[in-house]
Amino acid sequence: MQDRGGLKNEGGYTPQILVRRSVRLAPKLAVAGIAFALLGLAVFGFGWGIALFPGTNVRTFPLNSAALLLIGIAALRLRPSRPVIPTYGLVATAAVLALLKPVLVLFGWITGPTTINNTIMIELLALAVVLVAQRRIAAGQFLAMLSMLLPISFLVGWLYTAKSFDGSIVIIVIASGLLSGASVLCGTANRGPLRHLLAPNPEGRLQRARLTVLVAATIGLGYIGTRLDFHREVVPLIITAMVGIIIVMVTDIFGYLSRVAEKASGLLLSGRPSPLDAKISEALHGGDFSLYYQPQVDLSTNRTVGMEALARWQDPELGMVSPAVFIPAAEASGEIIPLGYWLLERACEQGVRWQGTVLDGVPISVNVSPVQLKMPDFVENVRQILCRTGFPQECLILELTESGMVRRGEPGFQALWTLHEMGLKISIDDFGTGYSCLAYLHDLPVTYLKIDQSFVRRLPSEERDVVVARSIVGLGRGLGLIIVAEGVETPEQADFLRGIWCDKAQGHLFSRPLDADAVLEWAMRHSDGKALSVQAG
Repeated sequence: MQDRGGLKNEGGYTPQILVRRSVRLAPKLAVAGIAFALLGLAVFGFGWGIALFPGTNVRTFPLNSAALLLIGIAALRLRPSRPVIPTYGLVATAAVLALLKPVLVLFGWITGPTTINNTIMIELLALAVVLVAQRRIAAGQFLAMLSMLLPISFLVGWLYTAKSFDGSIVIIVIASGLLSGASVLCGTANRGPLRHLLAPNPEGRLQRARLTVLVAATIGLGYIGTRLDFHREVVPLIITAMVGIIIVMVTDIFGYLSRVAEKASGLLLSGRPSPLDAKISEALHGGDFSLYYQPQVDLSTNRTVGMEALARWQDPELGMVSPAVFIPAAEASGEIIPLGYWLLERACEQGVRWQGTVLDGVPISVNVSPVQLKMPDFVENVRQILCRTGFPQECLILELTESGMVRRGEPGFQALWTLHEMGLKISIDDFGTGYSCLAYLHDLPVTYLKIDQSFVRRLPSEERDVVVARSIVGLGRGLGLIIVAEGVETPEQADFLRGIWCDKAQGHLFSRPLDADAVLEWAMRHSDGKALSVQAG
């Protein structure tokens, strides 16, 4: 069966650009934090060296900067595919180094600038990274946010009273901590409570306004406390504790943690997954879905002549959810409708972004669910998406599974003809696995016919599959249709399909599904078809 991530269903929410950009920004912030930590190591290294000369009373060690360097590296490693054990080692070492500094101050081994606030900031950051690595996103985000509020409130008072030398050193340390904390937050912006904070709806805007007020209040209270001659290290601790309580109240973190715990306990007790419909809706709003593309290649020229859009779902608790799981669940719950429109709009937006590249004008195939097709406003929604995105309708191919096709007089039949008259192309997917009713090919405005990969897998060794493939190609070409074979994995399969005059093919022989940037790079490397012709034999 074909990759159902192409979505035999569609959903209609505009993607959260802010969330996606935040996630992409996370590694850059981590690298910037590492750079400031290295700068701190250099500055504190000089202080360490000065202590070796007689008559100096400055003795310091670059422990905080070393700890922040390790945390920055750990934050840079926070990826689902990364092993967590090395991350724990980095974070544990950083936490020990940060705690070691106040111990050295207590014994008088350090007389240079130091502050307990930096130690607390580093410990909060270390714990936040560990929690995120354990997929405890809400708690990790909360601690990362507190780790950033503490130095912000402290920095105001410090700059108001500090000398230029020690003030500049503390700024370096605080900058490294802030960047590392921001990296953790941005890297998890599509998960947990933070994604609701960044949501484009009125509730998200209200939450952002509240957070802005909190940050401004933190800065203001830090300044007022310093002007009133309160201890510049005690004031930030009190302010951060108060703000932390307020954050818990306005973001419902405890409620989120309890719901996650209930889901986990339900899984343990039942031994089977909980219903996905609510999670699918939540994932749509939170930006957990992404879009991948698999190239389609002309077998006669080896050039890229099409792309199929495939939905992917990376859940913060369940991990990568298979399309074979979430597509049927979405169809059963009705969530396939918003999911399908989301996929369609994202694919059209990407097609517009590819204009002026080697993929300019390449048709994009988008799978449509029978549930979606039978909705009375389906045609109008497709028309609006094309209007909003500016994607040429002649470059859009709607794919329907053979088992989901409609007959004359059934809901959705007229919709296909209307879409055809608009300039869109219709493709029958998984041909040969459903009813294989020739009436569909006679009554519907079909342009493409896709051979299911179950018939391609054993080509050319299995005689029955050879007969089926020849029959489908002969039938399609006799009706003037364009034939596409999916699941092509070996040069022998490609050679056989080329020999029976199959028009196009897609599969791992040419390319696995890739994200938008990677598939563009792939298309640029194979723009002349030469590399593909060598690979395909």
